[in-house]
Amino acid sequence: MANHMTRVRAGCRIAALLVAMLAGGAPMLAIATESATPSTAPSAAASSDDLVLARARYERGEWAAALEPLERAAGAGDRRAQEMAGFMRWLGPALYGPAVLRDREAALRWFDRAAAGGSDVGRLMAACIRTPTCAPEADARGAVKEVPAG
Repeated sequence: MANHMTRVRAGCRIAALLVAMLAGGAPMLAIATESATPSTAPSAAASSDDLVLARARYERGEWAAALEPLERAAGAGDRRAQEMAGFMRWLGPALYGPAVLRDREAALRWFDRAAAGGSDVGRLMAACIRTPTCAPEADARGAVKEVPAG
C-alpha cells in the first residue's frame, strides 16, 4: 500500500508539472482539438465546433468562458476534452483565475470518464484526486518551483 501511495504522489507531481508547463497558453487545449473524430466522439461535428470555440476563448485568456463548450465536448465523449475539463476543474483558480471555480467532484468525474476511454492521464489524475495529500494549489505552485531555470 505504501508503495502504491508513493507512485500516486509521484504521478501527481509529474501531472502537476505538465499542467504548470502547459497552462500558460493554448498547447493544452490544442491537444484537445486533435481528438474530435467520429471514432472518439459520438457527435463529432458538435464536439469539434465546441472545441474550436473553447480554444478561441482559451487563447484569449477567457478560461471560464472556454470551460462551457469544453465540457460540452467532454460530455459528447471527447477524451482529450475530458482531460482538459478535468484539469480546469481540479486546478480552478490556482491556474485559471477566480472565475474558474475548483470543483473536485466534476474534475474526478471528467478524469474517470477519460480513464474509462483509455486515458492514462485520466487514470493518474483520478488516483491523485482520491489521494488525501493531493492538493491542486500546492501541486501547481510546487511544480512551477521544480522547473529548472535556464
